[in-house]
Amino acid sequence: MDAAALTAEGKRLLGLQSVEAAQSIAVLDRAAHLDGGGEAAALVAVLAGAGAHTAQSWPMAIDYLTRSAELGWAPARAQLAMLSADRFLAAEANAAEPPADLWPPLRRSVDLRPWLTPAQP
Repeated sequence: MDAAALTAEGKRLLGLQSVEAAQSIAVLDRAAHLDGGGEAAALVAVLAGAGAHTAQSWPMAIDYLTRSAELGWAPARAQLAMLSADRFLAAEANAAEPPADLWPPLRRSVDLRPWLTPAQP
């Protein structure tokens, strides 16, 4: 199966109210490691961030979001740029043709502490 077919199957499994829904992560993970699997990687990022059908993990969510950006998924690129603490790298990510080697440094510039720490009253 190609990435598009695996992504479609993973999305179908997510909609089920059974054990098969947990299998969606494995199917989407397979798609995320193929060319064209950007959407699948972005879906795994959301599921990992939410702890849906997998253990909740912000680092894993950001890793999959980075993979999605590397695969060219535009929404992931915009989300990663928004999360970045480095405005220069974020601006590069939002360019029409960002450099292919941009995504690992952009991922390293994400600091989740401000997003996860409640504001002081």
